[in-house]
Amino acid sequence: MQLLQLLKSEQVTGRLRVDAGDDCAVLYLRDGTVVQALLGESTGDDALLQVLQWTDGQFALTAGMRTSGVNVDSSPEELLSHQNKINVLLEYLSAAGMTADSTLCAPKMVSEDDFYRMVTPKAPVEVDALAELYMTFDGRTTPDRFR
Repeated sequence: MQLLQLLKSEQVTGRLRVDAGDDCAVLYLRDGTVVQALLGESTGDDALLQVLQWTDGQFALTAGMRTSGVNVDSSPEELLSHQNKINVLLEYLSAAGMTADSTLCAPKMVSEDDFYRMVTPKAPVEVDALAELYMTFDGRTTPDRFR
């Protein structure tokens, strides 16, 4: 994250290759903003978030290299903030007795307005994050999907 902050402050354009163990990611920056991220089968925000969670690795920057592709929609800060909110929700669900193999089922579908009205007073985290989680309750999804 610190490296990306430095590259953003310097408004670097180029290709950043990041190696960590057996994993290799390629990030393209335009004026310091990550615009494309590739990591194995993962691309875009998913690939960038995985790279942001690495604790060590090596990197090589090829300054000036450009890409015409854009697949990153969120800033690193937004991705990490969103992931932190999900982690809080997972901790809350775990404290409520959910396990990694529990499935999430909505007891009944409610309108968006009704959902916000019911949840807002007691929400353990931001209500929009809860709404996003609620929309995934399909009887097949487990909490591990969000890690």
